[in-house]
Amino acid sequence: MKAVSPEYQQVALPENQETESLDLLAALTHPDFLNGVRAIARHARLKGIEGGLAVYRETVGSLSVSSPILPSIEEIRRLPIYSSLPAEEAALAGYTSFRAHELLMYEDPQSGNLIDRRDVFLFIHSHPLHHEGEQKNSINSLAPSLSDLEVSETLNRCSPGVTEGILVSHRKDTRLLLYKASPSRDFQQYYTRFNKDPGRQELLRVMQESGYNIAELQIGPPNKDYAAQVAEAAIVLNS
Repeated sequence: MKAVSPEYQQVALPENQETESLDLLAALTHPDFLNGVRAIARHARLKGIEGGLAVYRETVGSLSVSSPILPSIEEIRRLPIYSSLPAEEAALAGYTSFRAHELLMYEDPQSGNLIDRRDVFLFIHSHPLHHEGEQKNSINSLAPSLSDLEVSETLNRCSPGVTEGILVSHRKDTRLLLYKASPSRDFQQYYTRFNKDPGRQELLRVMQESGYNIAELQIGPPNKDYAAQVAEAAIVLNS
């Protein structure tokens, strides 16, 4: 799983970035990843359903892509009942929009307990646009929520070097915001300063000040432009 595009081969990388960047390039251009992204985007766009997927790395260059996690038919059937409720109330009522634990944890065969995985290399999930205001200004949803950043803290502790992403799809436009804690800086709980989501622009500014590298991709059919986007993103995220 490590085919390298011609566009990427032309980029000169510092030696200490090369391995991480090449693995990220391989993950973001892998057919299974792109097919999963399209499925997640389709569910988010047409059904308002949140979904996600992960890429795991056992060793350098050894990557595997998960199947996308999407709500079950029963959960989709029940969605209209809960879609008007706040997320907390919906969860208490029994609806879970996205089973992230299936991607980020595994069950211990002996104890049956769920244990955080330590091989998560890339984890993305979608932010569906449920309301007219969100659809009109879809770019505002292209950022992690405060609850996403709580997950990020656990991920960075259990899978150091993980890259995370938020997917937003509206009409024919699908975008993926990728963020990664800089390896040269200590992870900070910067999000705890906010009592509520501060808005995309302010949050991304504070993330960058707190040691995150950020890149944005426009998802489309595999083409030269996408390969060039990924090549640039791989360098930015691992700088």
